[in-house]
Parts: sequence; C-alpha cells; structure tokens
Amino acid sequence: MTTKRYGKAKVNKKRIKAIYLLVSIALALIIASLMVYVALDHNPQGEFGAYSNDMSSCKYQYGAIASVFLGGLFASLFFFGIPAVLVWIISRCIGFFSLLIKR
Repeated sequence: MTTKRYGKAKVNKKRIKAIYLLVSIALALIIASLMVYVALDHNPQGEFGAYSNDMSSCKYQYGAIASVFLGGLFASLFFFGIPAVLVWIISRCIGFFSLLIKR
C-alpha cells in the first residue's frame, strides 16, 4: 500500500513540474511579446521600424525586434527558473541531511 502512495506522489511531483514548466514558458512568451509590442509602439527614432515615405508605412528591422524578443524571453525564463532551481537545491539538501541523520 505504501509503494502505491509513493508512486502516486512521484507522479504528482512530475505533473507539478511539467505544469510549472509549461506555465513559466507561456508567461515568458507573453512577457517577451509584450516587450516587442512596447518597443514597436514607442519607436520615435525608427530603431525597430524605418519609415519609408509617410508615417503609415513602416519597414520593420527584424534583427532589432528579434533581439528585444529573445532578450525578454531569456530574462523571463531566468526569472521563472530561479524558484525551480532553489526548490531543487533545497530538496536535495533536505534529502542529503536526512540520510546523514538516519545513520
């Protein structure tokens, strides 16, 4: 009976990790997209879009836009990854010290 409970707990931990990973990736993509939107919306000097003849047509500078998107994505993933890494380190330390105490 205890092995089944342990098995279910292990499955639940894997499911929680997968859900956390998917939610953090989705939030990171949303934040990076919002950063690109803000960069394009507040573009007075034409860094992200060069205006050709009038203000209605714009040729986008995809390299600059990609750098903003990737920078926001990596920063968000790093920010959301810190709690996961801390929980992993703490759980490993607790497991290690509990083994030491049992001996």
